[in-house]
Amino acid sequence: ESVKKACDDMRQEMLDQLQECNYNAVQRDVIEDICVFGNGILKGPHVVGRYRKAWIRDKQSGGHVLSIIQQLKPTAIRVSPWDFFPDMSATRLEDCEFIFERHYMTRRQVRKLLDTPGFNKEAIRQLLSEERSKVTTPTHIAKIRDISGDLAASMWDQDRFEVVEYHGPIDKSDLEAAGVKLTQEQFDDPTYVPEGIVWFCDNLVLKAVLNPLDTEDRPYSVGYLYKDDSSLFGFGLPYMLRSAQRIINAVARMINDNGGLAASGNLVIDKTKVQPANGEWKVTAKK
Repeated sequence: ESVKKACDDMRQEMLDQLQECNYNAVQRDVIEDICVFGNGILKGPHVVGRYRKAWIRDKQSGGHVLSIIQQLKPTAIRVSPWDFFPDMSATRLEDCEFIFERHYMTRRQVRKLLDTPGFNKEAIRQLLSEERSKVTTPTHIAKIRDISGDLAASMWDQDRFEVVEYHGPIDKSDLEAAGVKLTQEQFDDPTYVPEGIVWFCDNLVLKAVLNPLDTEDRPYSVGYLYKDDSSLFGFGLPYMLRSAQRIINAVARMINDNGGLAASGNLVIDKTKVQPANGEWKVTAKK
């Protein structure tokens, strides 16, 4: 009975966590990417820090004191296909040697990293104090907004930091330089290649840790609509329906051209009464 209750409690806890991170909404966004782009990327579980207020009894006074408690919660994130850069020599996610993910973050989002475990607080403060770390090249979002006529497209780039997240093998000396301590046995073992996670922006390392999972799995899942055997990515509906769309465009163009000809003026000439000046019965401009 106790085992069954523990399983039910765990099931309810998992459902509550999925509800809190809006998992269904995130999945809908991923499904939309799969249909449009052919690829959808889901990241999770991703740990975030959340705050809640609680009244805690003070042992000395016997009263209650308002306290702000930080809780680490798992969440799921939809990763934009434009910001996902895996090892393109692989045809499966499991075969990728490395994965890069790009984050365009505001100052507020970068500041929130100070409260996230594992991040270098000194490096984040230095990043926030340096203007050179901001995005200086046009992003795909800015280009899309420019095409749509959005005048604020250029301003979007100026308010973002381009932060890169890396998952993959890391040199042992680089890890120790970033503050990650390895055992002497790991450092001396020539066959041991550390699997790490590094966040960096410009020349600043914001976070460097070993992969917390014993299996060294990456927190990414890639879905596709139609499989491409030569690539990690697949094809979406727009690509698969391109031939049918061309046929529809050609038929619509033919109908419009035929309608335009049928609705144009008709010319009747009595050849016994009229003779062309140049001797040709062709209609030409200014004739």
